[in-house]
Amino acid sequence: MTCEVCGEVGHSGNDCPETREDAANINNGFRQQGGANQGNGWNNKSRSSFQGNSSFNSNQPSLKALDLGQAKINENLTKKLLSNDKVLENINTKIENLASSVQNQLGFNKMIVTQLAQIAAAIPTENAGRLPGQPENSPTNHVG
Repeated sequence: MTCEVCGEVGHSGNDCPETREDAANINNGFRQQGGANQGNGWNNKSRSSFQGNSSFNSNQPSLKALDLGQAKINENLTKKLLSNDKVLENINTKIENLASSVQNQLGFNKMIVTQLAQIAAAIPTENAGRLPGQPENSPTNHVG
């Protein structure tokens, strides 16, 4: 199995070390930029609350962190799409090669049919009913 992400053999794109690294980097980027440690990346208490000076709670990721995370996701998607394009091109080439092989085989089969018809037409029909190499004399005449 060839990985769609990195092109290496032995794992799929879902198990690719590069994909895991990217996901870890995105999560670490959010945490370093002040992201919350809850599963969805937002502090549930601060979703609708503002501090006294009308600024967001500092536990929320910054717009810059979100933008960087989205850019990384977009970059990964682009890499995966390019990888998928390569896989599809490879499949297309293999299908074209298979179609060519099938056409060659059909041509060969047609040639064999023609040759068999020529051989059948070349066999004389005057000895119909006798096997090749069968003696001319009837076996009913006994020498005696």
